[in-house]
Amino acid sequence: MAILGSLQTMPLSDLLGWVKTTARSGSLVVTRDGNEWELLLEQGQVTGYTGPELRDNLGHIVVTSGLLTEEDLRGAMQYKRHHDVTLHRSLLACNLLTEEQLQECLAELACESIYDLFLDLPGEFVFSDVAARGLDLELDEVGEKLSLNLDVNHLLMEGARRQDEWQQIRERFPSDEVRVEIHHDCLPPIETLGVRERRILASLSAGQSVTDICLELRAPIPAVLRALAALERIDAVSISAVADSGDQRSEPSRIERLLVQADVMRQAGQFDEAVALMEVAVRLRPDEEQPRAVLRETLQEQLKDLYSVLPPVKVPTLAANEAGLGRLRLRPEERFLVDRLSAHMDVGSLIMVSSMSERETLKTLRRLLHGGVIVLR
Repeated sequence: MAILGSLQTMPLSDLLGWVKTTARSGSLVVTRDGNEWELLLEQGQVTGYTGPELRDNLGHIVVTSGLLTEEDLRGAMQYKRHHDVTLHRSLLACNLLTEEQLQECLAELACESIYDLFLDLPGEFVFSDVAARGLDLELDEVGEKLSLNLDVNHLLMEGARRQDEWQQIRERFPSDEVRVEIHHDCLPPIETLGVRERRILASLSAGQSVTDICLELRAPIPAVLRALAALERIDAVSISAVADSGDQRSEPSRIERLLVQADVMRQAGQFDEAVALMEVAVRLRPDEEQPRAVLRETLQEQLKDLYSVLPPVKVPTLAANEAGLGRLRLRPEERFLVDRLSAHMDVGSLIMVSSMSERETLKTLRRLLHGGVIVLR
């Protein structure tokens, strides 16, 4: 069984609550801003995780979290190239880190990323049951998978607590444009800080702005400001809001630049690219209305464009034979729709029976149409 939907319709807390009460095991995939997070669940526990910060980013993580120096990383990268192994295996083979050190660092980072998913941001989810096989996950290969042991009840309580805490932080910092000064003489021992806090301090030391840190760490503004507020409480940093200079600002903000770039894509009919940029803007400022309003308008425009290609009364029929379908390696959502073409339903009816959103159903049908898998009658 598979369930697909929007996080704005069914928030993550409701979805995980349902998974917990029904004692289901399966895979939960969340997509947002063009990134994908996967949680493997078994009887009320999160037993495995993959996320964007663990893909092609391991070197940055171990350096900015203080586990290794850049020179250490260069040595590991040379070993990786010479022996054709993953960076993870290279770090262990060079005795730069132990499996326990790496696991502890990445598990802490994974938990922070999972908590971020509770923020009220646009996104899609797919939950599917899996066969009763052991969810034995190891951090390995290019698509790294991390084993976890996180109770869903704890996850729900911590997610709710952080949402409440964010409201208090936002009252203090109504603007995301903040100045942060590091007090190096007051910094506690690096090993006592969380992985995310260490990475934020490293980015600040490199002169990055808060919004730059968000994009580099793939973390939303609430998560970064929350970590900065925790550092401020121990006098490791001081934070001050930048006064809004209104129309006298010499250059546009990051959000404004994102919206301008998205509008260019929107005017060119590149709606997926425009939506991705606007979702980043919403992620950076989840409680600001303008990015959300522009995102809603663009989604409506894209639906209109999709319906111009796929009128609701048209009936999609299969153009490729089964052998041809096998060679295409259809994705699960594409196979779902293909399997229902035998009922001769029109586009409007397919949208009604599909467990995907209206937009995703139409996009999937358009891919099948352009790929020659279906024709419209």
